Amino acid sequence: MIKERIKSCLLGLLIVSSIVLTLNIWISGKLWSDGYNFFSNITNFFDFESKNKSYYLSKENISYPQRIIVNNNEQRNLYTHTSTQYNDIIPSVLDIFKSSISSAEFTVANPAEWNSSLKGKSAYVSYPIIYDSNLLWGILDIVPVPGLPGTVKDFIISVSEKNDETLNIYIKDYNTQDIYKANVSFSYGEFTSMIEKYAIDSINMLPYSFELNFDKSSDESVEQKIVLDPTVTLLLEESKLPVIESVNLTKDVYNDTEMSENILSSFGYNTTNIRKYLDSNNTAVYVENYSSIKIHENGLLEYKALDNTKGITLTNSASTSQHDIFIACIEFVNTLWDNAFPNEELNINLTSDIRANGKNFYITMDYYVDGYQAISNISANKVHSKLSHSIEITVAEGKIVEYRQLFNSFRTTNDYFGNGSAINAIDRMFADNRMENSTITELTIAYSKNGNKWYPTWSAKTTGGERIIIRR
Repeated sequence: MIKERIKSCLLGLLIVSSIVLTLNIWISGKLWSDGYNFFSNITNFFDFESKNKSYYLSKENISYPQRIIVNNNEQRNLYTHTSTQYNDIIPSVLDIFKSSISSAEFTVANPAEWNSSLKGKSAYVSYPIIYDSNLLWGILDIVPVPGLPGTVKDFIISVSEKNDETLNIYIKDYNTQDIYKANVSFSYGEFTSMIEKYAIDSINMLPYSFELNFDKSSDESVEQKIVLDPTVTLLLEESKLPVIESVNLTKDVYNDTEMSENILSSFGYNTTNIRKYLDSNNTAVYVENYSSIKIHENGLLEYKALDNTKGITLTNSASTSQHDIFIACIEFVNTLWDNAFPNEELNINLTSDIRANGKNFYITMDYYVDGYQAISNISANKVHSKLSHSIEITVAEGKIVEYRQLFNSFRTTNDYFGNGSAINAIDRMFADNRMENSTITELTIAYSKNGNKWYPTWSAKTTGGERIIIRR
């Protein structure tokens, strides 16, 4: 009898063990194709090593544009990544664009077609920065046809004026200002259905600058000191947005052993015998053989390598492309944030153009609050240079040699602030001597710090990349 009970117990243990092992294999996704996990909901329910991840600026997110404007003759709507309809629109638009880049024949077109295509059935799609085109093709994971532009920021898909159920694809080269055009015959019905569904408001509420002649002087005998790029959109209604406040995430970091070690280890520091001290400005300073890290009282971290050969290696291969280094650099930002602040969201986007320069480039990123950029313009202290962006990274020969980041998070307050319409902003630009003889490529609402709070205000970006706050 005892032997039978032992056998039953052993058999039960074997069955339980088998079930556990099987579940482990299923849950880890090994029986399914990459990216698919039938038991993901079960995993979440039991919380097996699960963790609420912050929002990543990943390769997939970078491939998605910042905004899309859907045009349908007298109707027009703007959608950004915060719009609920965005994820319904972008995939089909990107499919058309990627298929065109991979297979269509592009030729240089009349520049006038760029503007005229926006007056009919079309979609104007824009990325936040100007990309070297080879880098963008890598991000989109496509092999391009020959003869494409060298730089890309935006493109237009429009219904052909020939009414032959074909689409025109327009791309602007920001190095040469040439317009490239291709005519394609795929996805016509899907595209026109999207246009009919999502272009529903009046164009009078969202005109392009060329429709109001802000892209050129109305009287050629008079020099207009400021012009707007033709596709700058003008919000004619004033919107009131919440005032926000920032929170320093590295407060008392010097005495917070866990936080400081998580930050330092992300930069490859051995935290066991690290040399550290507080300087006269109450800045936490950490020093190792080939670099140093400073974390200032306001949350600004500054990393600097001793020289360009001693930086943080982003990839292991000497033959790595700019695309691979760029993606690795983005992932470094994500990893650093998750190590240091695992319970905080990371909402950032790229804010510096990236043109061809091999393994040497400079990247800036900024925080976004409900889709609006929070513009950093702060000093670490009276003896340090200003931080113009929330994150600034210098890469030399595939290594991070300088890294600066303001470790802040943002909270909305119960106060609201309005800053007038786009026309009010243009009036203030004409009265601003700083902007004389400028061409404006962007006119958007952003958050700017004033005292202890951040207020929504109009912000202009020039062709030279300068960002100017337009205050009342």
